[in-house]
Amino acid sequence: MITEHNRAIRFFCLAFLQVLKSAQEGDKQKTLTMLESQISARLLQTTLFFKAKPADPRPADPSPTGSDAPSTNAAGSDSANSSTPAGNTEFLVLSDGQGHTALGAYTDRSSIPQDGGFYPEMPVYNIAYQLIQDDNQVGGIILNPGELNFFLDKNWLTRLVRFAQKIAEAKQQKDANQADSKQSKPSQADASKADTSQVDTSQVDASQAEPMHSDASQAEPEQK
Repeated sequence: MITEHNRAIRFFCLAFLQVLKSAQEGDKQKTLTMLESQISARLLQTTLFFKAKPADPRPADPSPTGSDAPSTNAAGSDSANSSTPAGNTEFLVLSDGQGHTALGAYTDRSSIPQDGGFYPEMPVYNIAYQLIQDDNQVGGIILNPGELNFFLDKNWLTRLVRFAQKIAEAKQQKDANQADSKQSKPSQADASKADTSQVDTSQVDASQAEPMHSDASQAEPEQK
């Protein structure tokens, strides 16, 4: 069963691709920007199924040393590299053989390939945040590889994370304004130390999504 947000993501992705490939001019850029906002707002409120390696059932050595020590960014093969952009999950990085790489993510269980693979369900914000923080070669996230092939590059993911953080900051400010006037408010210095890796994205209202002022015309998905 596909959720309302994930169904909307598919709809707006298809609309984005249709507008992107159309010959229309005029408000094309404005339309793409609005569609990006709608897609991003819903991505922040949902989870996707990411292609990953199954967890190793063998107990880990409590004190690995030397060459036996595990690497958190080990290189893989078979047209995919292993990466660990979130927690202990080891994702499979898809490649088109032309230097473009991305994490594969699926909007619903019915879209997942029947290949017996491991597809853990994870919040989009957490993965996006880690991808733009890590110094790795993963280019972004591709939605429903082989079907939608909708590529969210790191520029898009950066705008998405900033969008979520902006909403979180607005909520914090609203809460602060409603607090007792005698209660001290966090200083700007303290706010800068906040852990932005965890943002309450439940406050995102897709119906009120505003343009993210991006160059959406540059977001054409790569064929993986």
